[in-house]
Amino acid sequence: MLVVAAAGNEFYYGNPVEYPAALLQPKGSDGRGGSGLSVGGSTLKGERAPFSNAGSYVSIVAPGENVFAALSRYSDWARMALPGSTAGVYGFASGTSFATPEAAGAAALVWAANQGLSARQVAAVLKRSASGRASWTPSLGFGVLDAAAAVELAPTIAPARPAAQKLLGRTRY
Repeated sequence: MLVVAAAGNEFYYGNPVEYPAALLQPKGSDGRGGSGLSVGGSTLKGERAPFSNAGSYVSIVAPGENVFAALSRYSDWARMALPGSTAGVYGFASGTSFATPEAAGAAALVWAANQGLSARQVAAVLKRSASGRASWTPSLGFGVLDAAAAVELAPTIAPARPAAQKLLGRTRY
């Protein structure tokens, strides 16, 4: 299991280290190692979103500014109609909470492309295939998530463990 957490939206408030993200990608690690991913937010231009926390515990970033999504009915964000929808509230909103599920979804696609990968290998694939191409910075981590590049890279990685085999209704490794 790969745990993915939001890096936080408090850059304007002193850019504090956020938890649990900093537990997954420890402060001072410069995005290396860790037991999960800490995800910051990016703009459509591939820059760090102004609100997104930055620092040594950020693994990668994903689009987090002006993301079209389902909103809480109590949200202050502007609402928009979703053609064909008869229920729900939709609109554009921003935050690392929008970027994080994009990274989690990309991780699922990587695992689908290579089911034998460990959680650490999946995280490494996402980091290596991001826009920084294995180069880390405090503001973007290893760069903007590139799901297509990650899925393309996944089959080239030797699995950490053999894929599970189904034998007479039992899973065997």
